Amino acid sequence: MIDDYILKRTNIAQIYVLIDSRHTPQKLDTDFVSRLYENQKPFSLVFTKSDKISQKDLSAHVKMFMDDISVNLEKLPNYYITSAEKKHSTNKLVQSIHDLNLIINT
Repeated sequence: MIDDYILKRTNIAQIYVLIDSRHTPQKLDTDFVSRLYENQKPFSLVFTKSDKISQKDLSAHVKMFMDDISVNLEKLPNYYITSAEKKHSTNKLVQSIHDLNLIINT
């Protein structure tokens, strides 16, 4: 259902795909990202729950995900690593949303 909504909308400025960083790449997520790319939909990845795993596992999971999607994508998307507990981790994400809003409203 969400695929149909996203793929048919022409006025979507950016899609933020939430990825649970506690897990290795899930086929459902990598397939969804590939469909967005194939359909030329603008998107960024948001790796969530980074405070729930070790820094070593976090880095490994993000790298695995990016490696997995790079097989089907010519250009890798922007990505953000966030934590609900560490509010500062969301600063770059919030700034990107703010910047996008400025671009759309000018």
